[in-house]
Amino acid sequence: MGTKLTLVIEPQVIRTAKQYARRHNKSVSKMVEQYLALVSASDDLDERVPFPLGQLTSELIGSIRIADPDAEEKSSKQLIEEAKLSRFE
Repeated sequence: MGTKLTLVIEPQVIRTAKQYARRHNKSVSKMVEQYLALVSASDDLDERVPFPLGQLTSELIGSIRIADPDAEEKSSKQLIEEAKLSRFE
């Protein structure tokens, strides 16, 4: 069981968060917990990256799973070209 935490949040944010949570079968508490875990984990990443990352880049880190690099011997340039072409299929 977790520990209780009191937050001060704008009422409109609470309403939309509850709606989002309902649609995704989660509790607002679980969403806050996951967000805080994600944000605090990014500190470890900040220490490994020698330059500052933009907000969007930071938010997207970890959202894409890369296939095993040994599975196919394609260069990143080939993968990018394939991704560009697949947008038009």
